[in-house]
Parts: sequence; C-alpha cells; structure tokens
Amino acid sequence: MEPPIRPLGASLHDIPDPRHPQGRRHPLAAILAFMCGARLGGYRRDSAIADWGRGYGQTLIRAWGFTHDKTPCAATLYHVRRQWDAPLVEAPLGAWAESMLTALPPVPGAPEALAIEGKTLRGRRKHGAPATPLLSVLRHRWGLTLWPQAVADKTTEIPVLEDVLRALVVAGRVITVDALLTQRASAEGIVHGGGNSVRQVKGNHPQLQHDMQLVFPEAHASAETVTTAEMVDSGHGRLEQRRLTASSALGGDSDWPGLAHVFHIERRVTRKKPGEQRHEVV
Repeated sequence: MEPPIRPLGASLHDIPDPRHPQGRRHPLAAILAFMCGARLGGYRRDSAIADWGRGYGQTLIRAWGFTHDKTPCAATLYHVRRQWDAPLVEAPLGAWAESMLTALPPVPGAPEALAIEGKTLRGRRKHGAPATPLLSVLRHRWGLTLWPQAVADKTTEIPVLEDVLRALVVAGRVITVDALLTQRASAEGIVHGGGNSVRQVKGNHPQLQHDMQLVFPEAHASAETVTTAEMVDSGHGRLEQRRLTASSALGGDSDWPGLAHVFHIERRVTRKKPGEQRHEVV
C-alpha cells in the first residue's frame, strides 16, 4: 500500500508566522496558498496577485483558508514577503516535495535524477531583504525543489551539502553536483546510502583530474572500456554538437569513493548568423 500524500495546504500550516500577533487579519497559511495559486496562474507582482484574488467568490476564498470576505491587498502581500525567512518557508515545502517522491516512485528501470546546486533568491533586495544564497535539490522529472538550505555568509556550500544529503533518500537515485561540491565526504555518503553521483572534476582535485586526462588521449589502448555517444541540437539561432565518451578504465584503480566510470564531454556551439563558434571540453 502506497503511503498517503499529505496535502500541500497542510504543510503550509507548518511554516512559522513572523508577523506580530497584533493586527493580523489573514492566516499565513491562507496567504501562502493564495500566492501559490496566483504564481501557478502566471501572476508574479504583488499588485497583480491582489487583483487576481478579487475575481473569485466566497467558496474559493474559504477554500484558500481565509476567514474574511476579501483576499489580501498588495500591501499585505508585500509586508508578508518582506518579513518571511526563506529557509523556514522552503523547508516544509521541501519536506512535502520529498514525501511526494516517496509516495510516487519513478517508473521501474528509470533512474531518479536529482541535481544539487546553489542559487540566490531573486527579488529579495527589491523587497528590502538581503540576498539569500541557498543550496537546493532539483528533481528533474517534476521540476520540484527539495530541502533548500541557507548558506551562511562567508562560508561555502560544502558543509551545507552534508545537511542536505542527510535529509534526502539517496538509494536508487543519481545525484549530480558541480565541481565545487565534488568532495570525498559527500561521495562516500552517497555510496553508503545506496545512491550514485555524477560530478564535474576540475583543478581542486588535481590527481583525479590528471588520471582522467590520461585515459582519453590513449583511449585506443583500452578500447574495450570506452563508449561514445553524440547528439546535435538546433534551435534559437544556434547549432550545438555534443560528444560524450565514457570509460570504465579507472574503475577499481582509483581511490575515489565509488568511482566506476569517467566521462569526457566535448561541446561545439555555432551561432548561425554571425558564425561564431565556441568549443568546450569538460
């Protein structure tokens, strides 16, 4: 029997209300549900969201959770947005998204891909709040963001990654990270948790990078370990050619945790009108 899916509205009630009790007119969970509905409808500005809410009757107003006959005005939305603590808002939403993944597993045989990367919340300076860097997990198939964690000032994303991984179910999933987050501790944690990871390697791990660079110029010497795939995309005024070469030559010969394959990715991008070309190897 599949575990029940908790409604999103119930998770919104877990978000602490930063407002002073005096003068509160609308429940915070109702405001957040209302804003979620507006964003799904394509409304982004507080004034547009407020105007959107004026067009619906009492049935929907009560369904959102409002106790008054009118939805919030733009000023109320602005003050709520200015006061909320982004990590405290996103953590319950991340927990809800993770419960969705658990309740609705992927198609058998299809890998569950998660991307971990840093981002800075847009629009917070406009609302009088400081920019907030977050380390978040994006679930490819649904586009859901899971377990966003704030990155403290004057620190890096590396220690925060450990907290994010502890909150995730990694078994049976493929996790991608950028070069900054290519660290042994996180690799060991994912391997021990039954997951897999794909990582970009740069100069912060010189020995591993050196070993990988030796594999591909001499690929003919270990041809039985090499697989190649190519892809061509055309659109938006450009032609992009990608060639990926994978090798298992280092599997078992590297001390990197769980290393099974290494990849060489070559990209060539040609802009059709000016004829400019860009070549990149990763």
